[in-house]
Amino acid sequence: MKDAARIKDPMQPLAIAHELRDERNGSARTPITEYLESPESMDSKLADATGNITQQRFQNVQQRLGVFATQCPFAPPPQRVVQPQPEEPVRLTPRM
Repeated sequence: MKDAARIKDPMQPLAIAHELRDERNGSARTPITEYLESPESMDSKLADATGNITQQRFQNVQQRLGVFATQCPFAPPPQRVVQPQPEEPVRLTPRM
């Protein structure tokens, strides 16, 4: 799938024309990848802030208070057994 996506990539002819490197194949880390995965990136800061706000807002979930202190009543349904059905013969009728 990855190879098919690269072949159909509309930017590929432009990248070839400008002799841009295709770094998707290698394991070399690019500056943008290093930034996005670093704690200083906006993505990391946003994820941390969202997590902190969510934990503060839903303390009853975090501390397992109230309804969240009880065991979940959900139980998975029993395993379904499917019986094979006998096949009916296919009848071909001529077209008129």
